[in-house]
Amino acid sequence: MLDEPTNDLDIPALEVLEDSLEEFPGAIVIVSHDRDLLDRLCTEVIGLDGLGGSAMYGNVSQWLTAHERATAEVQKAEKKANAPKTVTSTPKSKKLSFREQQEFDQMEGLVLVAEELVIERQSAVEAASTAGHTVLMDACKALEDAQHAVEKLYARWQELEAKRGA
Repeated sequence: MLDEPTNDLDIPALEVLEDSLEEFPGAIVIVSHDRDLLDRLCTEVIGLDGLGGSAMYGNVSQWLTAHERATAEVQKAEKKANAPKTVTSTPKSKKLSFREQQEFDQMEGLVLVAEELVIERQSAVEAASTAGHTVLMDACKALEDAQHAVEKLYARWQELEAKRGA
């Protein structure tokens, strides 16, 4: 296990370290902020979310992208939760149209199905963690798409609920 192996090394020492690690026949766990080293040497990347969770990624860039998105979503949710409630003066219809009522009645089932798909996609990402970076990248993209679908369904459900209860 190597913890920040590139700290305080000059360029020739870095090259020797990299060559030695590339030639090493066993498994190595590297904890480092040196993204270039990790991208060149690592065949598997475990990204930590800072909240006790972890996931497998194809490379460091993929993990950083996922981490930045998750952080942005959390900040957006916190900002929305802390935003002051504004009262609009425009009157809203208190009834849903026939189609909206049908959509509202089916929404819970649609959300459950979409959430099950997210769980399946998460399992696919875990299974793809040893199948190569392209398979893992495709599985992560499918998971992201499934998560966005769930978010859209919840947003629509909330919209219909607000219109229904207004």
